[in-house]
Amino acid sequence: RVPTHAAPRQTAAMVPDWLLPALGFLVALVTLAACYGYTLGANLYVGGIPWPYISDTGRAPPTYAVFAAGLTATAVLLAALAARVRLRLHASPEGGCCALRDLGISAQALLTAACACLCLLACLSTIQFPTAHDACAYAFFILVIAAMAVHLAADGKRFPGAPPLARKAILLRRGVFVIFAIAFLVYLPIGLAVNCAFQRLSVRACVLEEGLGEAYCKGLALPEDPSLTRLWDYSPCAGTNTMRSITQSVCVVAIFAFFGAFGLDLWEGEEAQGASK
Repeated sequence: RVPTHAAPRQTAAMVPDWLLPALGFLVALVTLAACYGYTLGANLYVGGIPWPYISDTGRAPPTYAVFAAGLTATAVLLAALAARVRLRLHASPEGGCCALRDLGISAQALLTAACACLCLLACLSTIQFPTAHDACAYAFFILVIAAMAVHLAADGKRFPGAPPLARKAILLRRGVFVIFAIAFLVYLPIGLAVNCAFQRLSVRACVLEEGLGEAYCKGLALPEDPSLTRLWDYSPCAGTNTMRSITQSVCVVAIFAFFGAFGLDLWEGEEAQGASK
């Protein structure tokens, strides 16, 4: 009979646990690099700022397919990672209040919900479903911050007795979280407080100033106000919007790096299991 707190076994047919965070981080970076690279290289309209918001790099073809598929694949890998990390924490014999097993269950639930929001926001274009996209984006940030906080609490309990590589991973996550926290404060609370009101790009400016073509601009006209398009114009506050778009990018990369660092923990765990066989 297998003991209650035995470490999860892994068969040869299974994907190595450490590969999940590594692939998740890699797929996310490739997706973002492809979307940013094409958007900037093709000089697409991004609201009149030099560095676009992430959603504007995947709002329309051809980057929409890359954006949706890449971030959905990342979400699936992170959800699988959440399950594997929960099993590792569940194997801990520690009991009492806020035991690692309980923290693992909470972290998995939060990260899985965040991954569902990531899938939705990736597939809901800001042109067709702006309200739903924004709602999923805010929900993703709230849930992922909660998941990161729970993991940091678990890391604090694990650190004193953790093996060397796991300690480095814990320190790496702490450092990444500090970077994320600073960028997040600038991006949302501070950025929204100092930014001016968002406004739509007019059809006239779309055609005459941006040169996007009359058919294209009129095709994006708002039903409730045909003089405006579905595109955003950030130029009235270009400086603050650029600050927000850059810190948004830092936040997103930091999130994926935070969970990518679990590859070190899981690698060391598998090495230890292999040595004990």
